[in-house]
Amino acid sequence: MVCNCLQMLTLSALVSASGYALRDVNLAWCWQLRDAEITLLLEGSPRLELLDLTGLEELTGKAFRCLQETGVTHASQSLIRLVIKGCSLVSDEVAQDLVRECPQLTVVNYWGNDMRHHSVDNVATEGGIIQH
Repeated sequence: MVCNCLQMLTLSALVSASGYALRDVNLAWCWQLRDAEITLLLEGSPRLELLDLTGLEELTGKAFRCLQETGVTHASQSLIRLVIKGCSLVSDEVAQDLVRECPQLTVVNYWGNDMRHHSVDNVATEGGIIQH
């Protein structure tokens, strides 16, 4: 799914009707979307694998807290790639916390660098995080 003009009501209806089927969602440049909408998507899409949030200037990273919860069925188990390029309010520390908590996840940070958990040797610098 690709969209550049999506509102909360539309996203809510989409997740309610099709959240289980969503796997690859591109919300790049949907400037009006904020953490609440992204939380809704993450919590309502348990099979989500790829999420592109490029350019969401209002996103702070609070939406990603739900990915760090244990024992909850949502995108934390399935999400393998999260793109937050151009999301100036989401810090690298938030991205690093995500890849520590979700080892299968690759986060593409503000600058377009891949950040992922080092699964081979956890003794690497920066707490097992490799940046490319």
